[in-house]
Amino acid sequence: MAVRLNKTKLGIHFQFFGNILTEITKWRKDMDKLVFDEQIATGSYHGKYFVSGQWLELMKHNAGKGAIMPYYGCDAGSGFCYQLRPAQQKCMVMNSLAKDKLSISERLINKTNNTKNGNSWVFRIEDEEYLKLNRWDNWDEKDALSGRYNYKFCAVSLGKGFHFEVSDSHTNTNIDITDYDCW
Repeated sequence: MAVRLNKTKLGIHFQFFGNILTEITKWRKDMDKLVFDEQIATGSYHGKYFVSGQWLELMKHNAGKGAIMPYYGCDAGSGFCYQLRPAQQKCMVMNSLAKDKLSISERLINKTNNTKNGNSWVFRIEDEEYLKLNRWDNWDEKDALSGRYNYKFCAVSLGKGFHFEVSDSHTNTNIDITDYDCW
């Protein structure tokens, strides 16, 4: 298992570790290189997110040092979104600019109250975002990890770092729980 879901009184945590973390990290690096190489060569990626002048020179300078630093726009952060679908035992990672995705379907989700030590990424729904989720008419806390809900989180370059969306498979509705006031 490579994704751990942890539900507490204060929030929900999604922890990526092990083989899935290794696979996601490699795929992300490959996507970043694809986008970065085209931006260096053409000044954009398929005609989007143009880079020029000092920014392009900085990117070329960093490329000469072996650094891969693509530009995903001021609101796109790393350009990656993560989607967890507990009912289908599925995790997807999407690159917003390249429109490519990594889909991992296997027995990968472990529901536990423990966190795993070591190398991992942890995404958290806490504080105002968790309060907003609890005020949603379609939210049933006892079903948080049951597979009824799907979770999507996208990195952004401003503020707290993630845009959060939760969808309810019973009602086909969703809610944006992002705490924009923290940005």
